[in-house]
Amino acid sequence: MGLDAYLPDKIFNHPNKFIMRPPTDVEMTRIRGILESALDTLIAKDRDIFNIKIYYPPQISEYARVLTRELHECSINHRLAHYIEELLDESGWRNDRYNVDVEYNRYYMNAKCVRFRNGTYHRVRPDILVHTRMRRDIPIQHLLVIEAKKGEIPPFDVEKIEGFIWDENYKYLFGLTVSYCLDAHNILSTLYYYDGDDTAQIQINRPIPEQV
Repeated sequence: MGLDAYLPDKIFNHPNKFIMRPPTDVEMTRIRGILESALDTLIAKDRDIFNIKIYYPPQISEYARVLTRELHECSINHRLAHYIEELLDESGWRNDRYNVDVEYNRYYMNAKCVRFRNGTYHRVRPDILVHTRMRRDIPIQHLLVIEAKKGEIPPFDVEKIEGFIWDENYKYLFGLTVSYCLDAHNILSTLYYYDGDDTAQIQINRPIPEQV
C-alpha cells in the first residue's frame, strides 16, 4: 500500500481544522517551566542512563549497533516523558486532559503522517507526544511534540517538528528537540513555536553538574 493511502486529508476529514496561533506569554512560561524541571529531574535521577558509553562487542553488526543506540534512546525518552507527565498536573495543563505517549504512531485510528513545509508527506513515529489522542473537546489538542537523540539532531527531525507545527491536521503549539549527550556538560534542547510569521526557536539548555 502506497503512502498516498495514509495522507491525513484522505483518511480523516476533521470537522474543524486547527487554528494556528502563537503561544501566549502564560503558555510560554508554563511550557518552559515544565521542560526545564523535567530535564533537571532527568539529570538528577537518571544521568546513569544517558551519560554512559554503550559497549559494543567487536563482532556486532552495524545494524545491531544502530538498534542498540535506538533502544538506549528509548529508555531515556521514557524517563523524560514520565517527568513531563508528572509536571503537567501542577502546571495548569492538567494531565487528566492530556496523554504523554512515547513513539505514538497513530492519527486517530490511522497511521500517523505529517506534511513537511516543503509539501512532502511522511509516515512518522515521534519520540514523545503530549496530546489528547482521541478527544476533540480540548482547546489545545496537540500541545507538544519532541524529537530526542543521544547525539546531534538530524535535519529530518527538525523538519518533522516544523511539520507538526504547520500541518493543518495538527498545528502543535510547541515542538522540542533534545540532544542528551552531544555536550558533556549540558543537555541541549531547542523549543520551536509559531510566532505569528514563521517558526521561532529558543534554547532551553540544562547544565549537567560534575559528579563528585
